[in-house]
Amino acid sequence: MYDTHCHLNFRAFADDYHDVIKHSLEKEMFLNIVGTQYETSLRAVEIAEEFADAPVYASVGLHPSHLEKSHDPEEGNEDMRAWDYEKYKKLGLHPKVVAIGETGIDRFRLSENGNEKERVLKKQREVFEEHIRLALELQKPLIIHCRPSRGTFDAYEDLISIITRYSLHGVVHCFLGNWQIAEQILRLGLYISFTGIITFKNADAHLLDVVKKIPLERILIETDAPYLTPEPYRGKKRCEPLDVRYVAEKIAEIKKLPAEKIIQKTAENAKKLFLSRRDA
Repeated sequence: MYDTHCHLNFRAFADDYHDVIKHSLEKEMFLNIVGTQYETSLRAVEIAEEFADAPVYASVGLHPSHLEKSHDPEEGNEDMRAWDYEKYKKLGLHPKVVAIGETGIDRFRLSENGNEKERVLKKQREVFEEHIRLALELQKPLIIHCRPSRGTFDAYEDLISIITRYSLHGVVHCFLGNWQIAEQILRLGLYISFTGIITFKNADAHLLDVVKKIPLERILIETDAPYLTPEPYRGKKRCEPLDVRYVAEKIAEIKKLPAEKIIQKTAENAKKLFLSRRDA
């Protein structure tokens, strides 16, 4: 199995990340530890270095929420962060870094004030395009975060308007859109990744429809740990990389395929995206 997006670099795993990774490796897992600001990006690289001979990799990037002050006790830092191309480039050159991100557009918590909202969105778009420039320079794929405002697909519309101008490799992580949006993303050559959200009892029908229709060759799976613990453990424990199996099993249920086929194919897809250039 390949958990393409987890945050073992966050405060939530400060005391036991080593054990969590060890247990994952015992199950022959591959892991991408994803950065969200400079400190967590650096920490992702340090952890990947600690497991130098294992399939534990890092990504480096600045999450759009960190362009303004934010608070997340699981992550461990609430300060506003500035984008620094050269600092992230230096981290991105590390051989254990397999992607740039997570980066993208987040409209979920934007101010209702029109001028303030547009100011923040302008900054998000500019920094996202800087990540694109870095990914193209370093020839590494992008991990794209895209979270719309409640009840809409607005952030996906923003995203597509930007990425259509580039030839990119990458994945839209934690996908929440509908099939019309998914088709546009797939036409641009990107992968789509699903989380434990698809296992939730209140999962949106439009999202499950995407799971049903999307070609197996374009799917990745992830936990986004420590968040989004899948059923049957939602609300009962912290999400960990091994829980990605429940995402695979739900995809298998929807597509009426064996779970092992989903696990195998999504791992192949992830290795193709994240590791083929590294091993070339």
